[in-house]
Amino acid sequence: WPGHAGPHRTDKLEDKEYQEYRQELLEATQVFQEEQELSDKFAELNKVYPATVRRSKTVELDMMTVDEAIDAMEAVGHDFFVFR
Repeated sequence: WPGHAGPHRTDKLEDKEYQEYRQELLEATQVFQEEQELSDKFAELNKVYPATVRRSKTVELDMMTVDEAIDAMEAVGHDFFVFR
């Protein structure tokens, strides 16, 4: 380091910041690779078991208690009921 007495504290800070950035990048890369593997598995499953939409429906959800939802489910005769 010509003209300097040696490395400054900022060098260590910059190195620490670099190491933190590097670690974040490695973690993000690993997550991306895991997501890509899952995507590939789902694509393979979709070839074997193609998804078929039989029916779709859009509904507006009403606010209700659990007891009200149970009563409504029994009234319509379904095995499930969606509420919020």
